[in-house]
Amino acid sequence: METRHGFEQAYNVQLVVDADDQIIVAVEVTQEVNDKMQLVPMLDRLTKAHGPPIALTGDAGYHSVQALKAALARGVMIFMPSKNRHKAKGVVREGPPPEGLSEAEQMEWIMATPEGREIYRLRCSTAEPCFGTLKSAMGFRQFVLRGLKKVKMETRLMAAGKNFRRLNTVKIERSNRGEALFPSEMRGLATS
Repeated sequence: METRHGFEQAYNVQLVVDADDQIIVAVEVTQEVNDKMQLVPMLDRLTKAHGPPIALTGDAGYHSVQALKAALARGVMIFMPSKNRHKAKGVVREGPPPEGLSEAEQMEWIMATPEGREIYRLRCSTAEPCFGTLKSAMGFRQFVLRGLKKVKMETRLMAAGKNFRRLNTVKIERSNRGEALFPSEMRGLATS
């Protein structure tokens, strides 16, 4: 992978995480330098395995006009800041975006609403803790294997291990509350 320091043996791990239970529902590994072209493939992978999500959050690295158009065309509500989010700091919008805005402008409007900010804030307690668990609690800081095919398998095994840990916790929490282990539908998702 090409980086600002030259070429490195590196991989880009993508996760889609259920917002309610922090269960990893889709995993991919690429050799792409950034995430800009990863939103649509991850959305496709998620939809194929679990059906279309209601909403999806992603960091600014996923932001591209093509990705926004593709996600919106699938009827998925996207909460993702643009690269220009620093210009909108402190700006608060109310209600739906006005007619005539581009997809990117609509996203900037939505992200400036209190609701948009609240939903996006979920990402910090959904996707990021999964990466933290994989790296810190499970020691997955570097790959043992080499080659994209092997690294994909290694990542999927680590994600499955993380999910087993989390499912055990969810089972105990829900059992204590008298709830079923698996809800009838997934309400929202976050990607990272």
